[in-house]
Amino acid sequence: MDPAEYPTMAALAPLQDDFGSAAQFGRLLDAVLSGIRSRADGGVTRSTPSGADGSGEIGMTV
Repeated sequence: MDPAEYPTMAALAPLQDDFGSAAQFGRLLDAVLSGIRSRADGGVTRSTPSGADGSGEIGMTV
């Protein structure tokens, strides 16, 4: 990530260490955005907390 191009993300980068890998953070972000989009479209979503299904991954069900 280029700090000059993304100064806010660069400032928050040290706080993202708790999220694990960039891929894990990306999956979490995708799940959150998917839920937001679904609710905006009138759908109802329920999130599965990390590891609740034994996979250690974030899951979304509709």
